[in-house]
Amino acid sequence: TPDCPDCTDTNTAILESSLQLFKEGVYQDTDGNDVVNVGDEVLYTFTVVNTGQTPITGVTITDPLVTVQGGPIDLAVEAQDSTTFTAIYTITEADIEAEAVYNLATVTGTNPDGKNVTDTSEDLTPIAPNSPLVDPTCPDCTVTPLPIDPDPTPEENETDIAVTKSVNVVSAYVGEEVIFTVTVSNLGTIEATNVVVTDELPSGYRFTESSVSKGSYDQVTGAYTISSLMPNETVTLSITAETTSVDAYINVVTLTDLDQTDTNPLNDEAIAIVEINSDCFKIFNVFTPNGDGRNDYFTIRCIENYPNNVVRIYNRWGIEVFEALNYQNNWDGTSNGRATINKSDKLPTGTYYYVVDLGDGSKVRTGWLYIN
Repeated sequence: TPDCPDCTDTNTAILESSLQLFKEGVYQDTDGNDVVNVGDEVLYTFTVVNTGQTPITGVTITDPLVTVQGGPIDLAVEAQDSTTFTAIYTITEADIEAEAVYNLATVTGTNPDGKNVTDTSEDLTPIAPNSPLVDPTCPDCTVTPLPIDPDPTPEENETDIAVTKSVNVVSAYVGEEVIFTVTVSNLGTIEATNVVVTDELPSGYRFTESSVSKGSYDQVTGAYTISSLMPNETVTLSITAETTSVDAYINVVTLTDLDQTDTNPLNDEAIAIVEINSDCFKIFNVFTPNGDGRNDYFTIRCIENYPNNVVRIYNRWGIEVFEALNYQNNWDGTSNGRATINKSDKLPTGTYYYVVDLGDGSKVRTGWLYIN
């Protein structure tokens, strides 16, 4: 380090290994009668994300309820896969009585040190926390609601408004924009009039813009009003919002008004959750400048937000080997340091020391950097 240029350096970069698993279950009406029956299916899809700093190999998914098809796969740092793993579950009478299917999956892989890396699944489209379908014994379970027929002999003239909600990301940083999509469908047999669903953004979001396929949205009250919705008609509301503070914010949309009587209140509310992180700034302390197009540069995420930054790199003897003003994530390990270092040559594999001054008055960031 600059403080002890003659010290023996036994430091090695400590890299974290982690995986994140998202799971979604979609009901499949195999007989086409719009009501769940024994023998209908649930299609499960899985998204695996390498959220750590090391590649993960031999990634597999297990689920006590179903046999998961696909894999094993390897995931590079920050890579994700949402197409390899799938599973199909056949609905039983017990599931129909429970009005939903519950299960939890586990992802497992191996890091470069030969250690197992695991994570349990998160529901990509979780149900509302106050829903009667929530199972307190398995709060993290993927819950797939089933379309239970509330009346075996339904009336010919009835209205059933179904509300769903999705978001384009599951996590974001403060200052990023996210897009919520609300769908409103008339599953009944007659026209629904003066349909109002309310989607008022909670704290943590700042409204940017909205668009509707039909009707109108009032950003102040959060009311999305559709004057008429015919049977089997679906309309959408898209809301773009900027994230403003740190937390996991639940955004709820609810059917709040309707001229007719809604016959199935279980699908009148939906939620979407975004985990908002404090700051996108992050220094990645390992890079591999071998020209393969992956991880070839020393990367500081969101460094572009600090145009007055100064980045300096030192070798283990305290000699400066690289310096840049307004660094642009473009250093490939080539020295531009003092005369004692061969300029324009790639530095050898090893551990170096970085000093990052963001130029905004905040504390200077320092730490170890490993070039491989």
